[in-house]
Amino acid sequence: MSKTATMFPAEMVGPYKIVRRLGLGESTEVLLATATGENALDRLVVVKRLTARFAEDQTQRDSLLVEAMACARLTHPALVHIYDFFTVGGHLALVLEYVDGPSLAQLVGLLRAHGAALTDAMIYFITSRVFAALASAHAAHDPKTGDAAPVVHRDVSPGNVLIPWDGFAKLSDFGLAKIVGVSE
Repeated sequence: MSKTATMFPAEMVGPYKIVRRLGLGESTEVLLATATGENALDRLVVVKRLTARFAEDQTQRDSLLVEAMACARLTHPALVHIYDFFTVGGHLALVLEYVDGPSLAQLVGLLRAHGAALTDAMIYFITSRVFAALASAHAAHDPKTGDAAPVVHRDVSPGNVLIPWDGFAKLSDFGLAKIVGVSE
């Protein structure tokens, strides 16, 4: 199947109108979208869904479910927020905050291409935001019981650190996350 194939009509995923594709991995695609409907907020969001090849793969479906569960437990300004998780036409869709700006990997690449680099102060600030996000995730609790249920990211990399234009870095992509005390 080609990398451009999708499992939903190209223009809609549930109540979200697709603006454009932001990325494509082996098992998921990430789409920029906006909510539709009479009372919809005019806000850009990210819709993450399984590619057609993996839409019925139970392991991948479980992985997306764990990512949604992990994101739902987390609230911190340095973490990308979850807005929704639903099934449409039997297929899962995760709706997340859209962070307008490059990933840290992209930013470093752009700077390098122009003979520049992040300053020590910038590195310290971005790193402090990532550490704060991780500390918040590791301090997570089960919302039903209140018991400690730390979320371990397991994929912290420059590609998963988003740098919005205001500079307040956010950690994203809990696709490989492990919720301590919850079986996968």
